[in-house]
Order: sequence, then C-alpha cells, then structure tokens
Amino acid sequence: MWERGLFVSCVHFSGATMQCGHDCCRHWWWSAGLFSWSSVKWDKPVPCVISKPETQPTWNSVIKPPNFMPLQNAVLELKKPMPHRKRVNNDHVVNVHGTGLTPAARTAVIQEIHQESLAAVQWGRTQAMQRMMFAMTRVGLKVGNRNAKVFADVKDSLREDTSDSNIARICEMCCGDCEGEEAKRWSSILEDKHTRDNRLECKCKPKNLRDKGGIEMCITKAKVDMINKVWSKKDGTSLVLSLKGETGPPAEMAADRKREKTMIEKNEGGKAHRRQNGEFHLKKRVWKMTHRSFSVCHICHLTAC
Repeated sequence: MWERGLFVSCVHFSGATMQCGHDCCRHWWWSAGLFSWSSVKWDKPVPCVISKPETQPTWNSVIKPPNFMPLQNAVLELKKPMPHRKRVNNDHVVNVHGTGLTPAARTAVIQEIHQESLAAVQWGRTQAMQRMMFAMTRVGLKVGNRNAKVFADVKDSLREDTSDSNIARICEMCCGDCEGEEAKRWSSILEDKHTRDNRLECKCKPKNLRDKGGIEMCITKAKVDMINKVWSKKDGTSLVLSLKGETGPPAEMAADRKREKTMIEKNEGGKAHRRQNGEFHLKKRVWKMTHRSFSVCHICHLTAC
C-alpha cells in the first residue's frame, strides 16, 4: 500500500470505480488529505468522484495550491486493466508494476485492477449499446408491424421473426459497424474517447492493431457481452464469424471445403475460402447428451443485409 497522501489507491468504493485525472477529483482527494500535488506520484489516476452524489465536489470552493497547473492528464499503465478476472494474478501485477511491491500491496493492486476493469467494461457496454441502437434504426429492425425502439426489442424481434432476412438484419446491427477496413479501429477509437473524457493517458502506445491495451480489451469484452445478450443461451444459439476448428459442419459446406483442399493440393488454382464482410454463421444446438460433453449443432450460413 502506498503512503497516505501520495496515492489514493488505498481508498476503495463498493463496486466499480472509474479512475480519472480530472482536476476537480484530484482536488477533492487533496482536500481530504489523500493526494499530494508535490508527490512523485502526482500523475497517477485517482478514483473519480464527479458521478457520486455523496462526494460531489464544489470546484470553485476548493482552495487551489499555488503551484496548481490545470488540465494535466493522469498517467495509466497500458496493460493494467484486465477484463478477465482469472488473469489478474501476481504475474499480471508484476508485469504492470514490477517486483517492488509487498504481498499486501499486490493484493490491494489486484482489487484495484478488478474495480477499474469492471468500470471500463460497464462504460464499454453503454457505448456498445448506443452503437447497436443506431444500427438498429439503420437496418430497419421491426417487432411485428412497428419499428424497434429499445434494446429489449431485439430479442422480441428475433422471437417473432426467425427468417434468414431478419437474422441478417440483427447480425448487421451487432457486427456491421465493426467490419471493413475503415471500421476495424472501432475499439481503439472508443479507447481514445474513454481516456480523453477521463483525462487519462497511457505511458506507451500499442505496437499494432493486434496489440490491445487494457482499456481496449475491456471495451472489446463489453461488445461481446452485448452481442451475447441478443442470442438465447438456453437453446444454445450463438452467432459466430468463423467456423475454424468447428466439427460437423453442414454437408454442403463440408463438400466445399473438401473440394477447395483437393484443388490446392493438386495446384489447380484453388484458394482457401476467406471470410468476406457480412458473412456469419448461426449455430443452434439441436441435441445434447446429458452425461457427456457431446452436442450436435445446426449451422446456417447467412450474409448480413
């Protein structure tokens, strides 16, 4: 645990806590004696208090220190947030903060990472829902004879109309704005918005598109969570973009794969199929053994509208 007055990670709220670099939030903690502008750790993020009614700061009533410099971003470790709780362990803490922490400090940091990551995922779910709602209007999704207006209408539409065309519209709503050369940076763009709104900046940048930072990983998980809310887990229905490693594909698809493989082996100009934008597969479990992990899936190949 860091020394009192240098860093406020020792203070935990119940539930998720958004970290930020807002001047007013820093000064609220400074007025409580839990933050110091003259500390070597002055640029570390602090728990955001703007959205908490019980700690709503009155910015103009705070006496600012003479060396106050406004609009200084807080610095966040790129890989610190982690949306998958099982991966937040001592190895993750060492990778982010090094080996200089005591066991008690590592335990506190693990709890801190859980809270920060949950807050980032919750923020990402809100953003993902907004994007899906805009797409819902764009594709003209309907529930019966009326236009879908709220997120809950998506499941109602799927329950009333299971035609391929309606499923294709729902797929476009879920994944359409994330496909293509221009849209592949969607999670990075949302990460930039998150850090900008909360006055945060990372010490380093990702090496490439595949090297995601912690906040971007939280946003990606949030998108997956919102897509999973659309499809029913009870009947084993899921939407997948690829069937790589899938066993028991439909007969027609299996025949196409076999023909492509034969043409490639014989150097007859055949090429392995590459997924095109808008292609997806709907898997629905139609039979499952109760005492063994074995299931049979019905797979539909469709194209988004």
